Amino acid sequence: MTGLRPRVSTGVKGLDELIGGGFEKGKAYLVTGETGTGKTVFSLQFLLDGISKGEPGIYATMDQTPDHIIEDAASFGWDVEEHVQEKEFIFLDATRPGKGEDSSFSRQSFFSELKTYTHEYEGRRVVLDPIVPFASVSGDYIDIRENVRKIIRTLEENHCTTIITTEIPPGSSALSTLGVEELFVHGIIVLGLHRQINGLSRTLLVRKMRGTPIDLTYYTYSFVPNEGIVIMGPSISEY
Repeated sequence: MTGLRPRVSTGVKGLDELIGGGFEKGKAYLVTGETGTGKTVFSLQFLLDGISKGEPGIYATMDQTPDHIIEDAASFGWDVEEHVQEKEFIFLDATRPGKGEDSSFSRQSFFSELKTYTHEYEGRRVVLDPIVPFASVSGDYIDIRENVRKIIRTLEENHCTTIITTEIPPGSSALSTLGVEELFVHGIIVLGLHRQINGLSRTLLVRKMRGTPIDLTYYTYSFVPNEGIVIMGPSISEY
């Protein structure tokens, strides 16, 4: 069939089948959820899957240092350090302070660096984990909305397939921290904790996926050594 966009594997076992074969190439996707649900693990899987296919990945981080992310990856059996040395895994480290500890300078510097790298690695995979510190400068809703739109537009103009992450409070019905992240992305994946008869389970919901039929079913997932997040099957929840 003609007219179909190329798909990019998510790297998450069992997910591609739920979203028509993977993410649409060159689009941005939101991975959201409570703290500890695996947003960073999901992001790492996505980039490492690309590296296995010969696609260098860019990981922009502001909450965790690259060293911490490398350590977390090692706990799953992933050698990110090796990929960094081979220049297959590129960190944009926004945890380091800006000039004179000026946060606005730091963000502007980051955005310039992001544009440079995404232009150089056009069409590759990118992660912003999380997007909130990069977008929330003044606290003004209009400015935040414009910053998020500008970041995503820049990435899509360079044909990058992108994951942005954001956090939501436990029990919240919100989809994002700022309330605007979900407006500009091509799809939304929600990671959460749901009550079952025998306790809590980790769940994944494909909440939005433009151009792709989705069934809005909650699926349980587990963390598996050397694989990361693995989808196990539909969730049977108790509400």
